[in-house]
Amino acid sequence: MDLGNWQQKKINRMLAKSQKFKHPNERMKYIAWQFIDTPFSYESLTDVPPEGGLNVRLSAFDCITFGHYMLSLSLSKDFDEFINNLVKLRFKDPELLGVNSNPIEGNIYDFTYN
Repeated sequence: MDLGNWQQKKINRMLAKSQKFKHPNERMKYIAWQFIDTPFSYESLTDVPPEGGLNVRLSAFDCITFGHYMLSLSLSKDFDEFINNLVKLRFKDPELLGVNSNPIEGNIYDFTYN
């Protein structure tokens, strides 16, 4: 995990504060603003984690991962729920196929040619 300036406790506090926004758009806007100075970096240029491993990176985003992370965070009430939502969003049938970020053999959705 590369959480950058974030720790699980800080993420949990942010998610707790975000619950005051009842409309999903407002909640996502609030969360996205928390990451306003986060650098841009292509995730596809990072190492692919081994099968069963999940790459969680809050220190930098590309366009697709920014969307995935903000949506997953806005649907979550705590860090564990965020991870669960991220897996559901990024992987095809993770309950059946597990988590495999290999762009050729895996079940990850967010590589360009998917």
